[in-house]
Amino acid sequence: LIERKNRKDNSSFLGCSKYPKCRYSESVE
Repeated sequence: LIERKNRKDNSSFLGCSKYPKCRYSESVE
């Protein structure tokens, strides 16, 4: 998933705001 890709690329996290799950994954990490 895109959120997982963002996890590897912190730069991509900029667009993470669009994915609520991505933020949740960040907390889990």
